[in-house]
Amino acid sequence: MRRVTYAGDSFLTADSAANALVAFAAALAHNNASEAVSLPIIDSSGQLAEVYLLIGPSSELISMPEASPYADPDVTATLKTLRLRTASMDASALPAEAHPMDPPPYGSQIGDEL
Repeated sequence: MRRVTYAGDSFLTADSAANALVAFAAALAHNNASEAVSLPIIDSSGQLAEVYLLIGPSSELISMPEASPYADPDVTATLKTLRLRTASMDASALPAEAHPMDPPPYGSQIGDEL
């Protein structure tokens, strides 16, 4: 799982959902656009919940790996939606090797991929 921090709060979600959210935020920023998204999460008590976020050009997201005793939420529909919405935007400004759908391996140093 990954812990996503946004607007002073954080939540746990599946790795694939966190990666798709970051990719979508990058595409929105590239297009100077904003959109609301919903995402299945695990809340602070370990319960399945849903978060609604307004993502835009100045959104600051942090996604970090975190061990969790909880099962990943089902993000199948969310992934499909986020990936379609991301693909519908021009993300050509993002170099392929730095695409947020494939974050650097855990433990690598910032700049290692350059």
